[in-house]
Amino acid sequence: MKITYYEPREIELVIEDISLLTTAEAEELPEEIREYKGEWWWLKTAGGDTDCAVLVDYLGFIDHDGVSVFLDAYAVRPAVTIRNLESLNLKIGDPLMIQSEKYVYIGNSRVLYNDEFTYNKFDAVSNDYEKSDIKKIVDKWFEE
Repeated sequence: MKITYYEPREIELVIEDISLLTTAEAEELPEEIREYKGEWWWLKTAGGDTDCAVLVDYLGFIDHDGVSVFLDAYAVRPAVTIRNLESLNLKIGDPLMIQSEKYVYIGNSRVLYNDEFTYNKFDAVSNDYEKSDIKKIVDKWFEE
């Protein structure tokens, strides 16, 4: 896998983790990073009811009550922890390209997906990763 930072400089990537952000992690981000192209996006923190998860709205506001996880109209923004990002001396908000996808650096060797909308389209009954849009992103990383 390759990562490009500013000038076309490539480094080897070692991915340690892929996940959604928690509410606490999202709250630490600047509002301009939380704003995601006019879309709402999921966090992995549970919402006010048992079938709800917290969302970030299109203006970057965090909806702590959340929305039912059975809805597939909201985007996901995978957060990726990469072992060897420290050598780039990145600042929060710096843009990166990973396998031709746009990301933004969010600190602690982590980047947040910042490219085209990616919706939570897990199968509602099985919650099947194999059928998800997140899998399509990860598979694309390994194509090149």
